[in-house]
Amino acid sequence: MNEDLKVRLKGIQEVLMAHYRATARLPNAAKGDEREVLVREFLEKVFPVPYRFGSGAVIDSKGRTSGQLDIVVEWPFFASFPGPLGTQRLYLAESVAFVIEVKSDLVSEWDDLTSTVAQLRVLQRRWAGHTAIGNFPVDVDYQTADYPATISRIPSIAVGLSGHKTLDGLRQRH
Repeated sequence: MNEDLKVRLKGIQEVLMAHYRATARLPNAAKGDEREVLVREFLEKVFPVPYRFGSGAVIDSKGRTSGQLDIVVEWPFFASFPGPLGTQRLYLAESVAFVIEVKSDLVSEWDDLTSTVAQLRVLQRRWAGHTAIGNFPVDVDYQTADYPATISRIPSIAVGLSGHKTLDGLRQRH
């Protein structure tokens, strides 16, 4: 890895960990909210401008709903629906690029994490339209064409501010 990139990433890690230590004695709800905001604020600076970061729940076309999700990264070309006065949003499964769950301690919060991921995992994104460049149709009617709808899951990742010290320890959780 490039040394300049290593130095930059180490500096970012130090800032994130300093924030973690500064909030360690706050009530759990306050700690969780502060960490989600921190990760969301950081990621908004790392990812390209069109992506939107928020939190809330996801619903799919069959009416299945996830639980509350810490950070939802939206595709830049879909809508989501805010609550009238709050910050939590309702996302259509197709509008979600991926989800990030933030945990203070992956070891002690493992059951909560796996429960959240299990709820998210049953949701399906149904991509009904397809586009092609070249000698292929630009707009395809998915009900009559040779290009049926594609179904996929929503990817998720967990960020733990503490937890397993080695990859082997994490692998043993599976």
